[in-house]
Amino acid sequence: MLSGLLYAKYRQPLEAKCFRADVELIKIDPACTSTIGAVRYASRRGWRVHAAAAGVIARRGQKLTERLPRAGTVIGVPVRGGHHALEHL
Repeated sequence: MLSGLLYAKYRQPLEAKCFRADVELIKIDPACTSTIGAVRYASRRGWRVHAAAAGVIARRGQKLTERLPRAGTVIGVPVRGGHHALEHL
């Protein structure tokens, strides 16, 4: 649903609603959240990649950070029907 909308048309009413309710809206850069979530949290906690990415976004909202593992590290990432080996280059 959201992918069919223009981002600004979604963002502007959300900002207005947060302002009226006196709720802080924290804007987060979602770059690499799926990859970081898959590598750092999904396999360890048994989460799906999208749930792990949401966790990374939540951590960024709390001013916490993560880093990808060193280059050349091979990590098993859970995917539907098993695991996929991901090599960080």
